[in-house]
Amino acid sequence: MRFENGDRGGIRGIRVVLPSEEKKQGIDSIQKFIRECVKKNEGNKISSENLYKLYSQFAGSRDMEVQKRKKLTEKIKELSYVEYSNTYRFEGEQKRGFKNIAVNVLEVGHGSQNKSTPRPSPKTTEPSPEYPSKEQKNRGDETKGRENSENGDGPGEHGEEKTVHPVSREPEKKKKERGEGKNGEKGERISQTGCTGKSSPSSPPPSPTPAQRDKISTLREIIRELEDEYDEGALIKFVKDEAEASGISAGFVDEFVERESREGRLLTHEKEGEKVVRLNE
Repeated sequence: MRFENGDRGGIRGIRVVLPSEEKKQGIDSIQKFIRECVKKNEGNKISSENLYKLYSQFAGSRDMEVQKRKKLTEKIKELSYVEYSNTYRFEGEQKRGFKNIAVNVLEVGHGSQNKSTPRPSPKTTEPSPEYPSKEQKNRGDETKGRENSENGDGPGEHGEEKTVHPVSREPEKKKKERGEGKNGEKGERISQTGCTGKSSPSSPPPSPTPAQRDKISTLREIIRELEDEYDEGALIKFVKDEAEASGISAGFVDEFVERESREGRLLTHEKEGEKVVRLNE
């Protein structure tokens, strides 16, 4: 075969297609997300949980592979202006997160939908229903108190008050958050009958109460975030440390690990004498 430049050698029947600029540079969904959406914003914070949700939406809407949260965390940490900590507070909750960045949420999602109904910035994002803020809880208590008063559920004929004032309820509330019973007993049990309820060996496992389900969700998030930092999984002692900061007792953590492992939602093993757990997702 003869070519314009005089070369004689060649292969017939093939066509060479040059890769796009993005493929040539090896750009994946995380790199594209950082390049298009992540900006420096001094002092602004975003939780690692919220950041991953925005990234997943970004990648999914563009038919790109959604990569693991651990890899996203590693790439964001590499940004020179980013600070990372596990002690940042978001709406009263202590969580892992990043500081000095903001996500341009108008670039995330399905284009025109986001432009007509832009998301709030990560700094002011409302907490999810699983983690209501203290302010929301207080507003709910006040509303409930007013409704009881209007329905005649206030003081009785003999001056006996049927509703409990929030101040008098506070010590008991704190005990419940610490996983203590009415008599200050440690080690909350995951049970439908309350903090110290037990089931017989032959009966099916009791269902968690709504308050306990909130704690379970918190523990799963703690484990998920620890998995981002440690390849081997989440060390139980670290889980307990962070759980205590969230008002969850060590006894409740032990009960949670036992139950979730038994039902196959949690994988456990030992590393150098330390118990390690990992979510089975």
